[in-house]
Amino acid sequence: MGECVQVRLLKQGDLSDIVSIHMHAFEGFFLTTLGNSFLKTYYKSVLKTKDSILAGAYIDQKLVGFGVGAFLAKGYNKRLVRNSLFPFLWEGVKLLFYKPKAIVQLKNNFRKMGEQKDDGRYAELYSIAVEPDVGIRGIGSAIIHFFECEAKSQGVDRVSLTTDLYENKNVLAFYKKNGYEVYYEFMAYPNRKMVRLIKKI
Repeated sequence: MGECVQVRLLKQGDLSDIVSIHMHAFEGFFLTTLGNSFLKTYYKSVLKTKDSILAGAYIDQKLVGFGVGAFLAKGYNKRLVRNSLFPFLWEGVKLLFYKPKAIVQLKNNFRKMGEQKDDGRYAELYSIAVEPDVGIRGIGSAIIHFFECEAKSQGVDRVSLTTDLYENKNVLAFYKKNGYEVYYEFMAYPNRKMVRLIKKI
């Protein structure tokens, strides 16, 4: 196609595009079912939290993919909520009225640790997505590479992420192709078998 993909730091002005890409790439996933408003609150907090890692893939200055996470996984979600406490509380109030069970799942998803010892002392990639109709290969790998370089620049030596263990063959193959190995398996709420992958960088 001859189109040049540039990966660089995301900015606050990308918020609407980030939410749109998430909605398209993760159709039917739990966070997506919480709606556009919740996703805006979540990603706005990610964008303004100091220890976030923010990677965006652009074609002709248009955002077509992104990866977000933290330099230090341990305690990141608490810091995220603390930085936008009132917006998250408001989203929680709305969920109590139209989707109360989601509050429990959200709380458990934010924990996401296995039963075994895990000190959380690694960078974590929380979300990576590419606009589905972009017909260019390698964007996801380019985002991961940028994310890892950002983590390494701050003295981090490992990057981790979680994904579904079952019915997720292509995604698991993608991460393994990019050098990630199984760290441990765990059960997420309500009965979702997950795997934490990790890579030394």
